[in-house]
Amino acid sequence: MNLKLTLTALLALTFAAGCGDKDTATDFGADDSTATDDSAVEEGITFSPAGDQSLAAGGALALSIGGLDDATAYRVTLVIAANLTTSGDGTGTFIDGDANGAADAGASEGVALIDTVNGTAITATKTYPSGEDDPANPSGIFPSGGAITLNLSGVAAGTVYPVIYVNGGSSTFLEITDGVPSEVYAVGPAITVN
Repeated sequence: MNLKLTLTALLALTFAAGCGDKDTATDFGADDSTATDDSAVEEGITFSPAGDQSLAAGGALALSIGGLDDATAYRVTLVIAANLTTSGDGTGTFIDGDANGAADAGASEGVALIDTVNGTAITATKTYPSGEDDPANPSGIFPSGGAITLNLSGVAAGTVYPVIYVNGGSSTFLEITDGVPSEVYAVGPAITVN
């Protein structure tokens, strides 16, 4: 009888800890870059401000992305709302209109641009670093103290989402299968330009 109670207690603890659930945070190893399903969303990544934001055309918004690995190169892309479905939990399903295996950002440069990265002014762009970056030797954005800071500038009316992902794989773009990223990524809050 004592053995039966002991086994029951051990099983209860195992299930309470989430073992065997492919979507729990405990199933992520130190290197999530090999994830191949919807669990590729990096659960430790945070955006500040965390909630949806409004921005005037010509206005500016400071955005910080935390929970990052200082030794990993990242890219950030602004994706138009029409090309992304998200529940606000960091996950997303993306459109691949040209069937090239990469998420389509759309014409987000007509809504907002990234103009500063980690305090350094850059040529305003919707994606940093650019698509010409070499995935075998990515320059990427390397965090400092686990964070990347950006300044976004509003261009014209519309909504975009900042998406951060590991700058690697076979291309520097966010690689997807059936709309779901196969690389470590996270979707930030909606940014609406008025």
